[in-house]
Amino acid sequence: VPVPPLDGSHLLKNFTNMGWETYMWLSRYGIIILILALNFTPLQRILTQLIVYTLKVMTFLLRF
Repeated sequence: VPVPPLDGSHLLKNFTNMGWETYMWLSRYGIIILILALNFTPLQRILTQLIVYTLKVMTFLLRF
């Protein structure tokens, strides 16, 4: 998720032609928005399924 202050946020700014004011606003409040979004139940379910699937694939690929 390329939301400021996370890595990749500069890519979001450059590819969307986001204004400097908008980028600074996201930099200030982005982490709060991210924390609230991760605690939102439907998004939490999707992320949990994605994490479980990723771990299953990694376990299969790294099995010796």
